[in-house]
Amino acid sequence: MTDLSYARRPAKHIQRRMVVDALRRLRAFSPLSGYEYVGFGGMEFVDFELVHRELAVSKMASIELDSNGADRYRFNVPFAGVEVKFDRASAVLPDLLDESRLRIVWLDYECRLNLEVLQDVGTAMRKLSPGSVLLVSTNAQGPRRAADRISQFETDVEPERIPSSTTNSSLAKWGWADASHQVLVAEASAEIARRTDGSTFEQLFHFRYADGARMLTWGGLVLGPGMEPAFHGASFDDLNHVRRAGASPLEIEPPVLTLKEAVHLNAQLPASDPSALSAEGISDSDLASYADLYRWYPPVPAPM
Repeated sequence: MTDLSYARRPAKHIQRRMVVDALRRLRAFSPLSGYEYVGFGGMEFVDFELVHRELAVSKMASIELDSNGADRYRFNVPFAGVEVKFDRASAVLPDLLDESRLRIVWLDYECRLNLEVLQDVGTAMRKLSPGSVLLVSTNAQGPRRAADRISQFETDVEPERIPSSTTNSSLAKWGWADASHQVLVAEASAEIARRTDGSTFEQLFHFRYADGARMLTWGGLVLGPGMEPAFHGASFDDLNHVRRAGASPLEIEPPVLTLKEAVHLNAQLPASDPSALSAEGISDSDLASYADLYRWYPPVPAPM
C-alpha cells in the first residue's frame, strides 16, 4: 500500500499526546499553571498549542535558531505567553534556566545526538529545579554504509562516550537509537551527580518512532529530596506509555489508514476484544496496533 500524506506526522503526534497525558500527573508536585514550558516551537508551535490547551501552562519560551525569520516566527506565536528567543539552545539555556522555577523542557532536535546536544542536556540537568521535566528528541538514523557507522558516532559524541560493546553492525537499524540512549543516560547521570542539592533523575519516557527518519525521545523528572511521596502519589507507573529505567522503549508504529477507515474503526472502540475489530482489507496486526493507539491517533474530522 502506498504511504498516505498526513497533515501531521502520526507517530510524532501520538508521542506528543502520550507525553502530555503523563505530564498531567505533575499536579502531584505543584499546580500545572505554575510551570514554564521551554521548547523549539518552529513555525507552527504545535507542542506549545498542546501544552497550553491541555495543561493550562501559560508561560512558555521557544528557542529558535533562525533569526532571519524572526518576524514570521513572532507572527505565528499562538498565545501571548510565548516568548521567542533567537539563538542556539546552548547559548539560551544557561541564562534561561538560572531563574529558579518549575519547568517542562523539551529539546526536540532534528539532528543526531552530538556534543552540543549533550552540552544542553548537561546544562538542564545541573540547573533544572526539582519537580521539573526534561525531554530530549534526536534523530537516530545512522549512516547507511556499515563501515561508516562507528567513525560517525565517534565524530558525533567522542570515542570515550561510546558503549564498549558498540560495533558497526550493532549500530544498524534501531541500534543507533540504543547507543544514543546509553550515551544520554550516562551524560544525565554524570551531570545530576554534580548537583549539591541531592536531586536524582527518574526516567519516565523512552520512545522510538519513524514517520520518516528513525527518532529517539528520552526523558524524565528531576526529583529532589523529600519528593518521593509526591512521585509515588503521581502514579506514573499506572500509564502504559511510561517507560522507567531498564524497561524496553515504546515503539510507536501506527498503521497507515484513510480517514474513512479510522472513522469506521473508532465506531467499534473501545473494545474488550480488539481481535473482533473488522475493516475491509486491513491486516490483523494493523487492527491490533490501532486498537492500542487510537486514543492518541491524529483526530479525524467529525462527519458532516
